[in-house]
Amino acid sequence: MVAFLQAHSWLSHAALALAIQGAAALPLGLLRVRNGEWIGAALAIGFYWGREKRDHENRLHRPAAEVWDQGWFPWEWTAKSVGDLLVPALACLALALLLGWLGRRGRGRGA
Repeated sequence: MVAFLQAHSWLSHAALALAIQGAAALPLGLLRVRNGEWIGAALAIGFYWGREKRDHENRLHRPAAEVWDQGWFPWEWTAKSVGDLLVPALACLALALLLGWLGRRGRGRGA
């Protein structure tokens, strides 16, 4: 199983991003905060964006204080890094769209 996840890191990244999204959205939903699924998606995407930026800094082999201004944008990253952000982001956005659609459908039935 570990070898499979290492070879398909995008899958484990998507699963973790959805877990982050859920961990944020569920308590927000209980507190009746609207659009908690989008807030959770933003947190998960931000986590992976920061992770890939830091990976880019590490690949430069210089102190972070010297390269803090580099690697903010995906076009500066490797293709694998872009995929490691894109797949979790798409998973979270798809779930947020689905939950938003289901919520609108539920409210439209006299709720």
